[in-house]
Amino acid sequence: MLDPVITKFMQDNSLDKRKTISSQIMTKYDQRVPVIIGRGDLNRTPKINKYKFVAPSDITLGKFITEVRKHIPGIESTTALFFLVGNNTLAPISVMMNQLYDQYKDEDGFLYLTYTKEDVFG
Repeated sequence: MLDPVITKFMQDNSLDKRKTISSQIMTKYDQRVPVIIGRGDLNRTPKINKYKFVAPSDITLGKFITEVRKHIPGIESTTALFFLVGNNTLAPISVMMNQLYDQYKDEDGFLYLTYTKEDVFG
């Protein structure tokens, strides 16, 4: 189930408009990729303050997750975040953002990621 914020973004912006937006982002920021982030488990996963990102293409997903955590209010340091791409495939944190983008970008030019949490002890 997609986060309602992502669903609304897709409903409010036609495919052509989303293509235009992503193309403009890629032109303006040639070393970055447009990313939309949503929650995977709406009941267990805290909301994020921001869902649209322009990620540097040369950082790992792990580094990007560090940046994303800053936009999730109240998330505990003992809470692990996992990001899913495509058809709920767990993305390895060592993969570069440009590799994720090339492999999983949507036809509209955005990379859609879904995050979920897991409480860990330590």
